[in-house]
Amino acid sequence: MLGALSPDGEAYIYHAGQPDLGIGYHMVRIVGGQEQQLTTSPVYPAGSGQEFAFMTSDIYPELEASFNLNNPQAVFLRLRGDNELASLLSLAYPQIAQALGRLYIDKEPVTGQRVAYRFVWVDIDGEPTGLVTEGNLILQPHTIPAPTNLEATRTGSVLRLAWNYPQMTREMVDRVIKFGVQMKSDSQESYQPVGDSNILRQSGTNRFEAIIPVDPALSSADFVVVAIDITGRGRTASEETTIVLRDVSPPSPVIEVYSLLTDDGHVRLSWAVSPEPFVAGYHIDRFDSDDGSRTRITESLIGLLNNTFTDITASEGRSYQYYITAVSESGIESGRGNPAIIRIPVVTPPPAPFGLTATWQDDDRVNLTWQTPVQPDRFRTFLVLRRAVVRGTGRAYAQVNSDVLTATSITDTGITGSGFIEGMFFEYAVVAVDNNALQSDTVFTVLQIPDLTPPEPPASVTAEMVQGSRVQLNWSASASGDVVAYSVYRADTIPGTGTGTEPGTGTAARVVAELPRNRLFWIDTDVETGGRYEYMVSAVDSAGNEGKPVDAVSVHMSSVTPPPAVRNVQAGASATDVLVRWETVPGGNVGGYQIMRSELANGRYEVAGEVSAEITEWTDTSGRAGHWYRVYAVDADGNRSRTGRPAQAVIRN
Repeated sequence: MLGALSPDGEAYIYHAGQPDLGIGYHMVRIVGGQEQQLTTSPVYPAGSGQEFAFMTSDIYPELEASFNLNNPQAVFLRLRGDNELASLLSLAYPQIAQALGRLYIDKEPVTGQRVAYRFVWVDIDGEPTGLVTEGNLILQPHTIPAPTNLEATRTGSVLRLAWNYPQMTREMVDRVIKFGVQMKSDSQESYQPVGDSNILRQSGTNRFEAIIPVDPALSSADFVVVAIDITGRGRTASEETTIVLRDVSPPSPVIEVYSLLTDDGHVRLSWAVSPEPFVAGYHIDRFDSDDGSRTRITESLIGLLNNTFTDITASEGRSYQYYITAVSESGIESGRGNPAIIRIPVVTPPPAPFGLTATWQDDDRVNLTWQTPVQPDRFRTFLVLRRAVVRGTGRAYAQVNSDVLTATSITDTGITGSGFIEGMFFEYAVVAVDNNALQSDTVFTVLQIPDLTPPEPPASVTAEMVQGSRVQLNWSASASGDVVAYSVYRADTIPGTGTGTEPGTGTAARVVAELPRNRLFWIDTDVETGGRYEYMVSAVDSAGNEGKPVDAVSVHMSSVTPPPAVRNVQAGASATDVLVRWETVPGGNVGGYQIMRSELANGRYEVAGEVSAEITEWTDTSGRAGHWYRVYAVDADGNRSRTGRPAQAVIRN
């Protein structure tokens, strides 16, 4: 238990216990063995956060802010859960002690002799719980020493004020628990509290310090430090001290600096925030290791808490050292700390050439010209490439220039230096290359070498009838590389059309199809049964030159449909022979008739005779009555008609 007299003679009686929630107390004072109850009704401390905030209303906002809490119940439980903290704050703030049930103020204390104080704890109904807290005190006035040896240093808008005070003893004879700092500038008539209004006295030291914000423009001010006892009323001030507020201390250097190359090639810097309260911000200096130049890349001060910066002016292919300088509120810069070192790789290719043209010259050379934007210092050469464009192949490029080429033109003398193959297509490409082997986009152009020689014909042509209704032609590709198309010729002979001119007979040969070079077949559906057709195929190059046709191939469109069955077959027998007769089969494609004979109606028939198409009877000199006969019509393509009804030879009358 601890007691102290206030300047107005009241006794502040403290105990260090933590009363249970829901209980209060009566205060009993014992002097010379005589007990006196000082309270007429129980005194109840705060039972909730709301009650606590109400009972400490003057200082509660400051208490809530220091705990970084915004809930009265949370503040209340924080104090009840930390007895050491609650005891310290109770001595520093009597309002807190009363709200926690740790302080009783005796308005008319007995001084100069031993006095016992007893907290008699009662429940919510005022009935004793059987618990008491008791202690003996001798209350007498105490002396509060004055703080001495005030000294101050200023950095920016922050003043660090220090003073001496006797070390705290266990008995705490002077009852001093905290200090307050007051300042008076030339523009003020009286002292005003500044900085932390209550700086707690700590044990084990006789030197104390306060951090005080001041106007950077302030040149001097008067200060006093006030020692305050546990009643909050007993106070002793130091002597007035005039302090010149001159900022002479630079901030500490920024040591930890980190650099990161972003995806877009910029440099992102980061560093630890300066812990010094007087630092206003940062500047960044960049040292170019390649040319030794030093550049301040921040136009204005970077804010204290903004500890990142992106340098978008860094150039590719350069090595840099970045230094972060801390700047105080008075504009004093720190020394250089450790640099962040980084090299910016070259990732941007040189600009692409454009306007590439290729022109064939009469001396069988190709002249190439192009244009280019302004190239960077790291530009090394143009790379000129050429490849032949051949259907169905993906040929690789060959390099035209073997040496460094910075001009924008070159003459190509061909693959082996001896010119080019007529009619072939060549694709040219030009690309810019820098010293880092980075290549620009490529510009292309295609050139066809003029063709003055007709192409070779296809090596072979085949033609065959398909299903009796069309002709399919197939041919091999021409050996010439500049072929762009094939022409198909046909000459035909159709029965009854007469004789034509070469090639073949009938109609003259004419173009019936023109096909692209990737088509090596054609199907002719404009044909007639019985017709004879001759086909030829020639190659056409890109210059329009048409080569000699390949030798003609012939196709005969033979019929696949047999003539109708022969009708009304009759056989009349005489003593020496059998006369067989039948009706003419209609249609102009019948070439003749075949007569077959058998011993039985359903027996095996064998050829007995054949006649031409205009004859409709035949005499079997080996026949006799009882033989069976069938007659078949046969067309010019050898197709035999269907089987008709057989006829048996009978005796003629």
